[in-house]
Amino acid sequence: MSTPYLESAGGMWDLLASVSTEDLPPAGGACAEVDPELFFPVSYVPSHQITTAKQICAGCPVLAECREYGMGQFDGIFGGLTPGDRRRVRQQQERERRELERHTSITTTDSDHFAMGA
Repeated sequence: MSTPYLESAGGMWDLLASVSTEDLPPAGGACAEVDPELFFPVSYVPSHQITTAKQICAGCPVLAECREYGMGQFDGIFGGLTPGDRRRVRQQQERERRELERHTSITTTDSDHFAMGA
């Protein structure tokens, strides 16, 4: 399967070579021996390509690091997550953050109330 974006960019590795090493996914990934276009499907509608990419990621020794790196990426499958998957993870993290802030605010208010001897 061919991805026009990657062809025009000279392939994923040429594209990655043009950015600083701080912006690269972690080295040592299971994807290193696989055609990088597998991780950049033309469509993110569930397909054999996406399933295969996720299966490769599932056994990867740098899965967590790659997943973290991928959270800042717009396109591609990183750490076994598609852009839609990453969006859902970010939304869940945001809900959890808001709930924690709400809980912390309630706890602080209750502590202040009890400290005043009310």
